[in-house]
Amino acid sequence: VWLSVLAQPAYATYERSTVAFDWVSTAGHTMLSSWAGGLGCPDTIGDDSISALINVGFTFRFGATAYTQVRVQTNGRLQFNNTYCGYGTQAVGPPRTYTNPMPNANLNNVMRIYGADLDLTAAGSITYATTGTAPDRRFVVTWSNVSQWRQGGANNFGAGTSYNLQIQLHESGDFLYSFGVSDNITEPTNTAMGPAQVAWQLTTSDFQVAQSGLPANNTTFRYRRIGPDAHYRMDESSWPNTTGDVLDASGNAQHGSSFAGASTSMASPALSGSPGSCGYGVFDGVNDYVEVPNGPALNGDAVLTYAAWIRPTQWSGVNQVMAKSVHGGGSGRAQMGMFSESGMFKGRAETLAGRYEVQAALPSVNQWTHVALVFAGTSLTLYYGGTAVATTAFAATTLVRNADPLAISKRVGTAQYFFSGNIDEVRVYRSALTQAQVAAAMAERRTCPVQPGAARFLLSHAGYAINCQTTSIVVSALTAAGALVTNYAGLVTLTTQSGRGSWSLGTGSGTLVDATPNDGLATYQFVLADGGRFTAALYYPEGSSPINVNVFQSSDPTLRDDDTEGALAFSANGFTVTANALTNPPPNPINDALGARTAGSDFALHIAAYGQTPTDPQCGIIESYTGAKSLRFWMDYVDPTTGTRLATVNAAPLGASEAGATAHNVTFTQGQASVTVKYKDVGQIRLQLKDAAALPSEIRGSSNSFVVRPSTMAVSRWKQRPASPIRQPRPRRAPRSLRRVPSSVST
Repeated sequence: VWLSVLAQPAYATYERSTVAFDWVSTAGHTMLSSWAGGLGCPDTIGDDSISALINVGFTFRFGATAYTQVRVQTNGRLQFNNTYCGYGTQAVGPPRTYTNPMPNANLNNVMRIYGADLDLTAAGSITYATTGTAPDRRFVVTWSNVSQWRQGGANNFGAGTSYNLQIQLHESGDFLYSFGVSDNITEPTNTAMGPAQVAWQLTTSDFQVAQSGLPANNTTFRYRRIGPDAHYRMDESSWPNTTGDVLDASGNAQHGSSFAGASTSMASPALSGSPGSCGYGVFDGVNDYVEVPNGPALNGDAVLTYAAWIRPTQWSGVNQVMAKSVHGGGSGRAQMGMFSESGMFKGRAETLAGRYEVQAALPSVNQWTHVALVFAGTSLTLYYGGTAVATTAFAATTLVRNADPLAISKRVGTAQYFFSGNIDEVRVYRSALTQAQVAAAMAERRTCPVQPGAARFLLSHAGYAINCQTTSIVVSALTAAGALVTNYAGLVTLTTQSGRGSWSLGTGSGTLVDATPNDGLATYQFVLADGGRFTAALYYPEGSSPINVNVFQSSDPTLRDDDTEGALAFSANGFTVTANALTNPPPNPINDALGARTAGSDFALHIAAYGQTPTDPQCGIIESYTGAKSLRFWMDYVDPTTGTRLATVNAAPLGASEAGATAHNVTFTQGQASVTVKYKDVGQIRLQLKDAAALPSEIRGSSNSFVVRPSTMAVSRWKQRPASPIRQPRPRRAPRSLRRVPSSVST
């Protein structure tokens, strides 16, 4: 027997292992009796010939491509989307050598069980069949008692040889080379034929030659993809909670679906930066989950590995990270699962010999931990951070199989056991990873995808603020056209540009970092839950005034706000403008902005004199500001930026600008007052006021920008189309049947 084991490229897609001999009986299989012509093959008689396309019977993924058909080439090959034939013998020998050794540009997408010059015209047959049921079907091609090409003459080199070979394509994506009883010795010279390749090739840079020479009789090689059989990176910019929105990066197309508001983020991944672990899933512990339909890549038998990064926000009872139906609730307990229970973190395997469990202390909350569970046929091991923390051994057994889905952050079959926190890098391997392989999977980084970006930012503030009181600044990420980028997930920098001021988070789900107090700088990490907008709180007790607050994308400072918000002026005192009267003492910050109001309807505007005075350095409501005050009011058109109708205060119109501000008498009691406002139009506006005569210098204030929405939508005219036989109805009296009448309305 000739045998040579060859070095392989490090980037081969498949790895080979020797497994128990696996041979499918050919009884009832279809015999190949004709061969395709017109494809450039040397013959169509079964010597150096290729078949027509044969239906596999299921989708088989070879490399990154899914196939449903394949061709059989007589010289020990299955060929996907490849019609190349070629002669089988290079030199007659002895020893005989063969053409087209791999790697070879003619043999991309080819499996070669044994690359000798096999000849059906001399002896033997080739059969094929699809066996089994989904998701465990096999496509089987068998060379039965096939001889090598015979030279003829006295020695007739090749006579007396006989080969029994079988290739199995498994629906899971694995493929098997099985070598039955073969005779590689030619008669009458009793000479070995010469070694041929056992190999496969996707490309000339992605191939593997297992050996050159015939393996021992009754040997089976199993080929499986290197890497996980299912891999959920959770790098999607968002999950719309639709079918297949959680992508499988393994190449096996076992895509999952998110439900009930499960979302993604890149704000603080397990492995930061790019390369890093990038995006992750966000689960609320109430009803969020991901479900992956059952498929061949998800089920293990004698071996199986689950792995994931997790960052729980709490542990409460049973919280499932990932599992098939290890709790019941589906079609029966099967496969494996990782979950919390009874104050411990557990790994469970449901086997033909019964249940096996391992457990360890719960991973820390609000901290990333890599967890993995490895079933090796005779042991079950739980890993934290690439280190084994619990293991149990038992007699050899296999996992129970069923058709239930893989559930992430939920129990299979019922609305229970939801996980609260973040989950990332969910992997399923139909192999038993070693400790080193678990650690390598944990450390794996990749270049992160570019998240949807903003073209610019918009700042919104009151225009006036008080030194001793924090003021709110709204930051919005916008497209070039001005639409809100609701899935923006970038890091931005905030600056007062004066070297003064401290920042804190007002509203938002991301992380605001003010590394150095009172230097005017901070960063904010947007997350998807922000919807493209957050509110920062600025405390500015001293420094130059007015200031121009700026925000820009930290990775690209050219993406910044457009400065349309104007300057922000600070003073020792001023007016606060709120939706409700302030409590005394008031909160700091004051978060009581005006919400949407209705056009043509009265609403209250509450005003308070606030800050510090020369006689009262305490920051708060200036209670000495009391009695009748003459205040000047005006309004700003924010969106649209122009208008003709003016709001009213206590039934008197406001000015359209500061220069045209109108005077209104307002009575204050211990520093607070309220006025009645009405605006008989729609849009976004802002109200401003000042008292030019108060205190040592004038005091000012401004409302936030708020929306005034329509009061009603009324039909003023119903116009019948000429084609309609139905008479025009009166407004408000149209019958329901008119919903299908060709007509138009004016509103």
